[in-house]
Amino acid sequence: MRQIITTTVLGMRLASLTLVAYWSVIFTGTHIPSVRLPSFSNADKAYHFAAFTGLAILLAWALPKSRRHPRRHLLIALGIGVAYAIFDESTQLLVRGRSAEVLDFAADCGGLLTGLFVYSVLRSLIAPPLPKLHQPSCGGRVGM
Repeated sequence: MRQIITTTVLGMRLASLTLVAYWSVIFTGTHIPSVRLPSFSNADKAYHFAAFTGLAILLAWALPKSRRHPRRHLLIALGIGVAYAIFDESTQLLVRGRSAEVLDFAADCGGLLTGLFVYSVLRSLIAPPLPKLHQPSCGGRVGM
């Protein structure tokens, strides 16, 4: 499974290419004038939730991993995702037929947290953990 994590296309990691393509699609989808999509009660919240779940998974996959701080990339992905959700909701005010809503932002954040959880579970199941760094020993002596 290690191969899919490090696969490259034209010298770029597959994760990065997939992230850029996906992010472009969701940006376009939220910034074109109002579009008729299949609707049900709170459908737009479900779309926001799903879009940001996917974004979180791809961000976590694309960000570099650290042996010393193995969960740092998840916090960075969350920070980037929340910043983008704020940007996304704010810039929708500039598009005719769009509006910024606190509940959309909440759905975005819920999707981010869900995506990071799903990514963590999948990674633990299909990818071997990064080897731990060896800490230098102090020879058994503590303090002097």
